[in-house]
Amino acid sequence: MRELIFLGVAAFLDFASSVDIYPYEHASLIFEGEDEDLSRDFSEFLSNYYGDLSSKVKSSPGSALLKNDRESYRKTYLELFGTDLPQDVTYPVLFLDIIRKTSSLLKDGKISPIRSLETVRDNRLGDAGSFFILPSIIKQMEFYEESTHFLKPTTGGKSMVELDPIWFSLLAVGFLLSYAGYHGGAYYLITYPSYEENLGSRSILETIRSVADVNIQARIQLENEEIYELRLSMGLAKRIATKKVVERYEWPLRIYKVAPVGKAFTAEKTLDLDLDRLVSFCSKYLEEYQKLEEKPFVNIGRKDEKEETDPLEAMIILAEEELTRPVSGDNEMIVVILIKDLYRAINSSGNVRISLIKEALYRTLRKAKAIEKTEERVSWLLRRTMHEFSNENNIKCLLKAAEIG
Repeated sequence: MRELIFLGVAAFLDFASSVDIYPYEHASLIFEGEDEDLSRDFSEFLSNYYGDLSSKVKSSPGSALLKNDRESYRKTYLELFGTDLPQDVTYPVLFLDIIRKTSSLLKDGKISPIRSLETVRDNRLGDAGSFFILPSIIKQMEFYEESTHFLKPTTGGKSMVELDPIWFSLLAVGFLLSYAGYHGGAYYLITYPSYEENLGSRSILETIRSVADVNIQARIQLENEEIYELRLSMGLAKRIATKKVVERYEWPLRIYKVAPVGKAFTAEKTLDLDLDRLVSFCSKYLEEYQKLEEKPFVNIGRKDEKEETDPLEAMIILAEEELTRPVSGDNEMIVVILIKDLYRAINSSGNVRISLIKEALYRTLRKAKAIEKTEERVSWLLRRTMHEFSNENNIKCLLKAAEIG
């Protein structure tokens, strides 16, 4: 909850700077202005982010509210907004709607941002007649971090954190900025653990946006850390190649994989990410790959779809598939083993890295040759991927990438 609210505050300060309300280094002064001015600025901020985040939610709308949340929010909606909760609302859509409706309350002068932000009593944040309870999709993670009442997340004082519309809208902006998709039955959220110490950093905000966008577009699932991090790094390297990137990525980020289990959410995995070396390696590989006159490639499209990509990304995607649905005829998980070897090699340094990558490539070339000669039934995609990955030009690109500092 703290990470998401501070992400929302950082987004507000970034907005204040971008529209020249205050220069970035003095953006916090926005909280010291007149209530009427802050209401106008905060309303514009929410309206602006509502537009920016709508397309993100449309591409990955999430899952319906759990019963307890739905019943609680229906009552609060009527008391605060005078309307009923939208039918079949999902968590991301709910957060979007809270942002829009809070912006309207501010425009009409019905709530005061200064009084709200200055009012914190125990587990109640804000100044309003009615309050939203903290949604269970966030509350659950708080319990696991505290390691209290294991498997009983709705027991104890922390379960009743309440927020007025201003605080909830800050949380909503933070949640939707961190939102990295809903797929495989799980939510993915990206945060920066100590953002309260770095609220003046626009590059952190842009890094979170980039990583979340890549995760949504590629629908990457966190089943294995090495494969997940390499797949994510390839996506970020492609953004660098197309100039859709900030000056630098800021690490570490934190990713939460959150899934509903029965009537509650469970934080299945929490992983701190530092992808600096992996992104550098993938960027160098893609740079060398683009120089090739004749590029080896793999069509990873399904059925009649055409989706051509470089052999390294094809190998990473194939490894991801092996984890959940082993390729026919390949019971050894050879692609998973190769990608794990590459991951360890890339994160080594200097001559150790080059030596380990050479060893991994040598084993892959031997396996590729064996697959090529075997008469056993082997997946066409596996055969094609191993053949193109073993292409001399592709091997040269990988070795060049291994030389990075």
